[in-house]
Amino acid sequence: MKHVFIVNPISGGGSALKEAKKIDSFAKQEKLDYEVYYTKCERDAYNFVKNYKGKKIIFHSLGGDGTVNEVASAVMDTDNYLSIIPNGSGNDFYRTIRKTALIEFKCDICRINDRYFINVASVGLDADVAKNSYLMKDFKIPRKQIYNLAIFYTLLNYRSRSLDIEIDGEKLKQKTLMVALCNGRLYGGGIKIAMDASIDDGLMDVLVIEKSNIFGVISGLFKLVRGKIHTYKKLKKYKAKKVVIKYKKPIYSSYDGEMMESNKFEFEILDKRVNIYNDRDFIRRFLEFKEKEQ
Repeated sequence: MKHVFIVNPISGGGSALKEAKKIDSFAKQEKLDYEVYYTKCERDAYNFVKNYKGKKIIFHSLGGDGTVNEVASAVMDTDNYLSIIPNGSGNDFYRTIRKTALIEFKCDICRINDRYFINVASVGLDADVAKNSYLMKDFKIPRKQIYNLAIFYTLLNYRSRSLDIEIDGEKLKQKTLMVALCNGRLYGGGIKIAMDASIDDGLMDVLVIEKSNIFGVISGLFKLVRGKIHTYKKLKKYKAKKVVIKYKKPIYSSYDGEMMESNKFEFEILDKRVNIYNDRDFIRRFLEFKEKEQ
């Protein structure tokens, strides 16, 4: 099988580019038939993988959650494979699959309007935090402080929204703090959001967090970042194949580190449509090889 390494050179503040310099030596040691591709812009990984000629190609994503998203979307419904070499921000989907003993298996992927996500999508408070964090990315302060500032700014300005939500035909209309739609179990750099979720059961885990006062919002946010959102009293959980969320004006959804703005989001799970290559020994050798080279 041919191995193609998809490298996002700006992922992890340039750490992916640094590590990619060792690919040639590693591939020669492993006697791989291989190729390295460096992405140049948004959607470049998707377009390269989608148009790649060949079958049963293993595409190794060396970047953050956004790179994983693009490669997963491109290998969907093909004979090719997604492999994840952890790097960059997040690595949340990798954290889910790394405990799986199988080397090759199929997993679910989800649709959001005309795009796809393999891990988690959300609408509401945390999507607005992600949006504000992106808008503040050029501030001359540490990255972690940008995220904290985005949380503070969002809390000051956030208002619960009366969303029209349809979950497998069941209609809800209520003021909502956030809605999370989960294929994977972790997001936001390791936050435990849906530990009962399965990546191959053909269902999304849907978390609806209802309106609360400012103290309840802060409490819910702390529980979320500490991985204890399942203990929050305003939480309702569902299993679903399709979810539709509408609002009277455009709002944001965050999915696999990407952003989308719309007044209507259609979410649907697509059962076992992505081939995963999860050779943990291969990834371990790669990571250890890099450590020796540094």
